[in-house]
Amino acid sequence: MMTMRLLKLFPSFMFLLVVYFSSALANSSSSSHPLCFSDESRALLQFRQHFSFDSSASPQWYCKRDAKMVSWKEGTDCCQWDGIACDAITGHVIGLDLSCSLLHGTIYSHNCSLCHLSHLQSLNLAFNNFSNSRIPLCFASFNSLIHLNLSSSSFCGEIPLQLSHLSKLVSLDLSSSAFNASSLERLIHNFTQLRHLDLSGVSINSIIPKSLMNLSSLNYLSLSVCGLKSKFPTDIFHLPNLQYLDVSDNPKLSGKLPEFFNDSSPLRLLYFLFTNFYGEIPNSIGQLKSLETLGLGGSNFSGCIPESLGNNSKLSVLYLTENHFGGEIPSSLWRIETLTDVDLSLNNLTGTIKLDNFSQLTSLYFLDLSYNSLTCFQLFPTNNLWPSLEYLGVNSNKLQGSLGSLPIPSEEIIYYSVANNQLTGEISPSFCNKSHLEFLNLSNNNLRGAIPPCLSNSSRLSVLNLQHNGLVGAIPKMCSHANGIKLETLDLSYNQLQGQLPRSLAHCKLLQLLILGNNMLVDTFPAWLATLPILQVLVLRHNRLYGSIRNSRSEVAFAKLNIIDVSDNNFTGTLPSNYFKSWRSMMANDKNRSNWKFLTMTSEFYYSYNITLIDKGLEMELVKILNTFKVVDLSNNNFRGEIPKSIGQLKALCALNFSNNHLMGSIPTELANLKDLESLDLARNNLSGIIPPELASWTFLEVLNLSHNHLEGPIPRSRQFDTFPNTSYLGNLGLCGFPLSKPCGETEMTLQPSSKLDQTLNSESIIYDFDWKVVKIGYGCGMVVGVIMGNYIYNRKQEAIARFFRIWLDRKGKRLSKRRHGRKQVLVPIFFPFSYCFPFRVLESDFYNV
Repeated sequence: MMTMRLLKLFPSFMFLLVVYFSSALANSSSSSHPLCFSDESRALLQFRQHFSFDSSASPQWYCKRDAKMVSWKEGTDCCQWDGIACDAITGHVIGLDLSCSLLHGTIYSHNCSLCHLSHLQSLNLAFNNFSNSRIPLCFASFNSLIHLNLSSSSFCGEIPLQLSHLSKLVSLDLSSSAFNASSLERLIHNFTQLRHLDLSGVSINSIIPKSLMNLSSLNYLSLSVCGLKSKFPTDIFHLPNLQYLDVSDNPKLSGKLPEFFNDSSPLRLLYFLFTNFYGEIPNSIGQLKSLETLGLGGSNFSGCIPESLGNNSKLSVLYLTENHFGGEIPSSLWRIETLTDVDLSLNNLTGTIKLDNFSQLTSLYFLDLSYNSLTCFQLFPTNNLWPSLEYLGVNSNKLQGSLGSLPIPSEEIIYYSVANNQLTGEISPSFCNKSHLEFLNLSNNNLRGAIPPCLSNSSRLSVLNLQHNGLVGAIPKMCSHANGIKLETLDLSYNQLQGQLPRSLAHCKLLQLLILGNNMLVDTFPAWLATLPILQVLVLRHNRLYGSIRNSRSEVAFAKLNIIDVSDNNFTGTLPSNYFKSWRSMMANDKNRSNWKFLTMTSEFYYSYNITLIDKGLEMELVKILNTFKVVDLSNNNFRGEIPKSIGQLKALCALNFSNNHLMGSIPTELANLKDLESLDLARNNLSGIIPPELASWTFLEVLNLSHNHLEGPIPRSRQFDTFPNTSYLGNLGLCGFPLSKPCGETEMTLQPSSKLDQTLNSESIIYDFDWKVVKIGYGCGMVVGVIMGNYIYNRKQEAIARFFRIWLDRKGKRLSKRRHGRKQVLVPIFFPFSYCFPFRVLESDFYNV
């Protein structure tokens, strides 16, 4: 028995023995190294005193955050502190790495304790918040410095030319800070050993100096977002060791790609995104055997995509979006087995897509061919096409034939969009089996049949857009199961759907957009949706809804609603005055831009949405807008009674439409509280009395329609009212004054703002920077404001964008929309306080007569 116990204890004994000898060996080894110098230790501790630890100072999405200075204790060997490296022989501090250390504070350039670390060879202060500090001049005295990284740490000011004395520098990274480099030529002329140079985001605002060609050791060069001008010197392409070249986001930088005749060129990455480069891609691009990433998007390249690209056997990322490429996609491209990301969208590509060419692309996970003129897929019989594909975008082409003839990728698919084509057939239930599917957009096609009920069981589906088809039957019972609660956007508008609204929608707690307009739904007003906590857009226009909209007893019913459109139905009764008291989101606009939330990425991809404003008889092109658009449209129903005074509480409203009802009584003076109102339509009711003179204080109103009522008295005069035409007042025989030909005599009301008020109004106009174009194109009487949802625009997740943009963190939210072919449209960001961004677009389509 004793022997058995000893045998069981033997492994533990051996483990303790190993730990003991390892510890003894470590102590012996450490004791052989000299301690750090006391003056250097004091300098480090003094440096620490200037900073606090702030979790927001270091971005969690980029680096592993670590408050390294916590381990710095007085009386201990600084060579053992986190972030410190000492010379093994002399004990001097030669390395200081405080990147991602959560530091928040100021580095004082005239009294920086780091200046005492004269033996430094490597200094990394990246990803902290140094509150617009300047680079201490003493950094230029670190004669042994090899690596210097001050990126993304809120430094600012002129880059000291004294840094050019650091002749031993191998890597220099000053990216993503508010630096200026007025003389790049003088700064870099002495860096003969430099291999890595990243000045992305530094304000250079000049031409690229020829001295760059002297940096023969350079293998990494990033000058993106630097304000570079003039022509790019093509000799840089031929630097003997250059592997990475990024000059993206310099719109004034022009040039052409040179011929590449050196098949031993080490070039691996070329980024010329959003520049003014032009011309064709040379056939000799195929000579770059090491090329892995080619990003030429957002420029002015033209011609055909060369067949020789197929010779770049290591190519993994090809980004040619938003150029002027034409012709067919070369078949050789699809023989590159290493391809992972391909974006050819927003070009003029034609022809068919031959699926048999894709069979070797087992690593492809992103493919975007949208906004071209591709006509069809050539069917290739395989059930294992693109096994890794997560994103497929082929929307806005000329695809014909059955939806079933298109490839349905594997289980990995997250984003699937074939919108704006000419596809027919029915929606396959096979979409229900895609367990990772989050985004499904089949809108603007000619699909028929019913919506597969199994789509309601899709566990991750957050966006379903099937608008503008010919779908029939009932709406599936979305969110009827626990695994369907991720739904955020449901757009089934412009179909032929019948029946009631499924009550299961009340369980969609993440629902933000519900657009079911222009169907044949028969139901009462869905007051049971009022409990959805973040519902912001509700569009039920042009259905067969009926009954009264009963006042809610809740003070927070539809509290987050920004847009409600229930026009063109058969609602009766009085206007829901209590709802006007609970729509909290419409009561105040956040004009403080710093408080707006931009896109928040919660999945592999994100998108933005288009909203179209429809006005009968008027085309309005919205050029600029800063505030979130708020709309109430209850027009073309059978509402009776008076306009509730509570409507005046919705102070953030931009558009209000009560036209074509049976409203009576006077126009409430409380409407004057709607200072942001841009469109008001009360036409074709039974309103009486005068136009309240208080309304003349409006400064943003661009569309007014009070026609066909029983109004009387003088029309108010003001800078805004004087712009409205006669048609705004037709059918009101008792009205008089400008712009009507009927005079009022001395009773005409005029509002002349005081100079102080006028200045205030002007300043508000500047703040909003709002510009309208109003073009009369049809009947002058009546205006119907409706809201219908447009097409999704895909944007890559920020992590994916980072593969194309070296410093995407400083530019997120910058490019929310891409240039579109065809008819002119305007995409404008409207920042909603949730995870999607809504550009606002106004088009000339979908007008109808009353």
